[in-house]
Amino acid sequence: MRYTSFKKTGAMPEWVPPSLRPLALISLAVCSFGIIAALEVLRHYTVAQVLSPNNDGILFSARYLPTLAIIALGYVVKGLASDLKKVTPWANMSGKWASGSHSVLLDYINALEIVAVFSALRKKHWAVFTGLVCAFICGALVPLANALAYVDLFAPRNITTTFTQTSAFRFDNSPLVMANDSLTIPWNTTGTEPYARAISQRFGGAPRTLWTTTYRMQPLLPEVNAIAATLDCQRLRYNHTVADGYPRFAANPDDLEAAGCNVPLDLLSASSYAWLNITQCSDHRDDMRILAVYSPPSRRSNNDGSSIIGLICSPRFTSQQARLSVNTTNSEITAFSASSEPQPLDIKTSTEALWIYLRNPLDSETQKIFGRAQLHGVRGTYNPGTKPVANMANITAAMVFGTEVWRDPFMQVALHGHPEDAPIGYDDFAARVTGFAGNVWAEVISFLARSKASSELPGSIAVTDERILLRTPVVITLETLLAVLGILTIIFALRLRPKTVLKQDPGSLAAGSVMLSASDAAVEKEMAKHALSSTQSMTTSLRSTRFMLRHRNAGQHPGVTIDLTQGSVEQEPVEMVDMNRQNLGDVDYQPVPKDPDSVSTTKGTNLDGWRPLPLRFASRIAFAVAIAVVMIGLGIMLWLSAKHNGICVYTQVSSAALTLSTSTVLVLLGYCFAGVDASAQAQAPFNVLRRRPNNRTIFTDDLTLLGRLSGLGSGWMNTTLFASAAAYLLIIPAMKLVAAGLFSPISTEVVDVMTVQMDTSMTTQVENIQLDTSDSAMIVKRACDFAEWEINPVFGLRPRPGIVGNLVLDNLTAVDGTKNDISDGVIEARVPAIAVDIQCEPIPSSAFNLSIKLDDQEGGMWFTWACTTEPCSGHVFGDDYFSSEIPAYLGDVSLLTPDTWKGYESDGIPASETEYAIYLADLTSLGGSSHSFRNMTPLPYGDNDTTFWATPGSLNVTLPTVTATSCRRNLTIVNVNATFTRPNPVAIEVDAPLLPWRPVSVDVESIQYIRPYPDVQPEYFQPPRVLLDMFGQTFDDKLVDGRLWSNSLWPTRGSSRNFFELLAADSEYRVGNLSRLLSPAGLTDSAKHMYTAYCTQILTELRTFANNASLAPSAPSVNQTVPARLVHSQPRVHQDAQITYILLALLGTVACVALLVFCHFPGDAILPKEIGSIASRFSLLAGSSLVEQLRQEQVTDVDEIRKWREPAALGWMVHEEVHRATRDYPESAGDLPQLAYLEVYRAHVNPYLSGSSQMQLLAYSEIRNDLLTPSNNL
Repeated sequence: MRYTSFKKTGAMPEWVPPSLRPLALISLAVCSFGIIAALEVLRHYTVAQVLSPNNDGILFSARYLPTLAIIALGYVVKGLASDLKKVTPWANMSGKWASGSHSVLLDYINALEIVAVFSALRKKHWAVFTGLVCAFICGALVPLANALAYVDLFAPRNITTTFTQTSAFRFDNSPLVMANDSLTIPWNTTGTEPYARAISQRFGGAPRTLWTTTYRMQPLLPEVNAIAATLDCQRLRYNHTVADGYPRFAANPDDLEAAGCNVPLDLLSASSYAWLNITQCSDHRDDMRILAVYSPPSRRSNNDGSSIIGLICSPRFTSQQARLSVNTTNSEITAFSASSEPQPLDIKTSTEALWIYLRNPLDSETQKIFGRAQLHGVRGTYNPGTKPVANMANITAAMVFGTEVWRDPFMQVALHGHPEDAPIGYDDFAARVTGFAGNVWAEVISFLARSKASSELPGSIAVTDERILLRTPVVITLETLLAVLGILTIIFALRLRPKTVLKQDPGSLAAGSVMLSASDAAVEKEMAKHALSSTQSMTTSLRSTRFMLRHRNAGQHPGVTIDLTQGSVEQEPVEMVDMNRQNLGDVDYQPVPKDPDSVSTTKGTNLDGWRPLPLRFASRIAFAVAIAVVMIGLGIMLWLSAKHNGICVYTQVSSAALTLSTSTVLVLLGYCFAGVDASAQAQAPFNVLRRRPNNRTIFTDDLTLLGRLSGLGSGWMNTTLFASAAAYLLIIPAMKLVAAGLFSPISTEVVDVMTVQMDTSMTTQVENIQLDTSDSAMIVKRACDFAEWEINPVFGLRPRPGIVGNLVLDNLTAVDGTKNDISDGVIEARVPAIAVDIQCEPIPSSAFNLSIKLDDQEGGMWFTWACTTEPCSGHVFGDDYFSSEIPAYLGDVSLLTPDTWKGYESDGIPASETEYAIYLADLTSLGGSSHSFRNMTPLPYGDNDTTFWATPGSLNVTLPTVTATSCRRNLTIVNVNATFTRPNPVAIEVDAPLLPWRPVSVDVESIQYIRPYPDVQPEYFQPPRVLLDMFGQTFDDKLVDGRLWSNSLWPTRGSSRNFFELLAADSEYRVGNLSRLLSPAGLTDSAKHMYTAYCTQILTELRTFANNASLAPSAPSVNQTVPARLVHSQPRVHQDAQITYILLALLGTVACVALLVFCHFPGDAILPKEIGSIASRFSLLAGSSLVEQLRQEQVTDVDEIRKWREPAALGWMVHEEVHRATRDYPESAGDLPQLAYLEVYRAHVNPYLSGSSQMQLLAYSEIRNDLLTPSNNL
């Protein structure tokens, strides 16, 4: 027996869905803004601190915690959207009339969300629209959260610190020039350092100014004082004139006036064509200017003054703060930028001294003209090592001879690469002059003007780390969307939340039964008409019907009831129910028409029933295909990642795109499965009621996410539904979460096959070059210079481009295709080269006999060494006269001139067969003077033809020893596998031009012989021995290039054209033992090394002339295309195999669960229509014994039904008359109406029995085929 009682209480509060309650909404807003705050903290922390990806815990947290927070937030928002979709129809008719299309017919629950959002927008249901937008925002937040964090393999950062300054510029003591106008630069090889660096820098072989500091091992960014040096130049034009019978070129007066120069200026027409000069621009000689002149001889003969490019310049120095980027591994400045405005600087140095520094006072040509000037035009012996003095008188006297060369030492470097006698543009000439002048002065100042200091400098250390960082656009987007979400939830909490007169949750079937039983009988009757009608039919019928949800009238049992009225939607009711009044009175509304058959189901109705879209056959196939495509796609990407060391090149765009796209696909796949799960869960209660009557199912809220969560533990949830819910609630979010770590960057080596352009002019045209004496002297001097400079570690020069060991390679000029602008790659190609093979054979002291003769006049001695063994048999070394002063070391070289040579002797010996011999005598045993020893046996005099061979007892001291080596040169054209790199440019401008490719290594095993170089070669292929001069003879043995006459193994006069200077540099800097030159092995080793270095430098110098048609007349095409490989380090996007396997396993699990759902829920219809709308649910309940009993007992609370403990089932009612008629006339069964109902059985009734006097339960699927056949499932 069932008993129902009612307890009188006060007015019940409004029922509000849990997710729409103020506390939940405020909590959601707080969570949204809390995540924003957490993102800002994380962003700041990743910038301020180093989050290393090598720390697994940090990497895991940065990758997965944001996604986990967003997924958790998504659960709440999804519940919010579900509650909004459920409560909106009730809110629309709470206390007011609402048309059926805006109330009982609304079905946001079963509609696709993408369709529902537009439907809500069209119907102006702002709450649902906003809720769905929030749900979409949460869906979009997941891919963004996955793409939030990334790993930068080469993230730069600066660590602020303080450095110790070890040097500073000081100009108060005139560091560049002394009081007597003498220069302070050292007059030996040490003094060549600034010129070595400036000239090498001009040719692309030197680093920038080095930085010295006590800090090591990390790149530095110090703030330092920087000095800039340049020439402030103006154009100076020349006009042809005749003065004192001599043709001259006079400077344009207007140009002189514009430059502020008041003294006329003219040039001799016979001057050289490129030189620096100096002039005074005031009568008081306090305004000195530097002149730069370029005058092509071919134009000058026509008295064409317009062909002369002239500059009149003033030195200018400024000081400013600069921020340097320094690699402390090699103390090389890699970048710099000005951090303050430049200020004028006085370096306390005259223009005359600055001019001499530009001309290089240690250069042999510069010293030569100053030495000749000392003779005042009289023939005689001069000192070729004269030190220039920086006063106008000396400079004027020297420049008389300074214009006899085609290019002075400054212009030889400044105009390097510009063809001789070719026109040049003013801007090009000015840029070359001012640029190289600034380089020279900067190096000289850095070399001479530094003084020791010890002070602190602010700066920072530039560090490159692997760091976890956040993508700024993603952070901004995430924070913006989260802010929108938080603001909307606050608006919901304050105003936008739909309000109803509901006192309890209307989501369960039991709640709907209570609502329907409390409503007017006309409502139930209207709904009963649509028990088996289609959705379209019901919508057509109820669209214009208006409904209102209100509290029951006074005197009735408390509860909520639904009223309806027929009429136009535009028609306003006479009176709306006031829900705040206790005595509501009568409600004026139009009664329901009494025609029960107005919209009844008629014969021939084609009722297919409701089949959820996700469970239809086409949808099942599409979902299966989507799962398969995603799994195959992940597998293909994993294969590509393993095969190519990454899927694609890692960039901010590519990595973010891959993560976003993959996560988006998984989110969309989650939406698809959510539809499958929602359809299964929506049908589940009715399927259970259809199959197995029970007393729990009607109390389950199947319309919302929270209701579904509460139903997981209910008795009616079978294994399939549990698995489906678990997949939706756990596996799908897990896939989204796992995808956050799917991609990561790796640094890998990439090989691209391509072609490169080679300039083969050197290997094909060097033998055809025809140089005159001036050109050959210039390249010989520069080759000697670089051979010495590059071996000196103090100078810090890089090898010149094209030289690798003993090979000189052709130039790589261009990379075909799109890779020409790459700067960090390595090109491997097989290229032509010239191999320099120097074979030196040591000649020990025992191979020489010493002949000694006396001088009959001055009391000196003649020493001559003759070689008596192979390979130097018949060669004589020495024949030197020693008087009062005897050097400690004496050395000489022998050059052989072939009989076929057609040249002439001038500025050197035109040699050149391939033999080159070096002799070095150790005279230290003689004591430094002829008075330090005596002969012990009679010696012949010099005029005596008798040869006396000295023996160990001939002198009272040990006989001097001789060490020698004989070298032969062999040049060969070869092919070799070479590796090229491109140095990074260092310049103050942002977009500095890329430097040329240069070879850095070769594979010696890959060298292939092609052809030999001709045996008879120009004289410049051997180091020079300068004995003759055009002006006077220079037989001062201490100063002659090509000889050693010194008390040290270093020559007395520092000149790289002296081969003994090169030998000493090699032995000291490379070998580390200068005295090793006195041994045959040591001399042979250094001779081979430096002879090779000299030849490679000569070949490098000849590059400029090799493709000049005037110098190599038979030059064919010099461009050659060769295959190559570009090997470069490239960050690529790597797909993690382990995470891929986890994703595939999760996707496979989802596919299995979906297959289980598809098998458990066939495509046949279970219900006549969608059950998401109020009308659909009420149509199943209308006319049922459950509603009838609730109406009779006036139940207003769902909890009262729970006390009944009687099972309920879903079936179709057949009236007693219907049953009798169909039994007697079966053919009329299709004409009879039926009403769906939800039946509640009393405990003593067996629900599995049927009879004509009892309600019979039939499944809808069975009714379609045989109306009177009971379901086998009952």
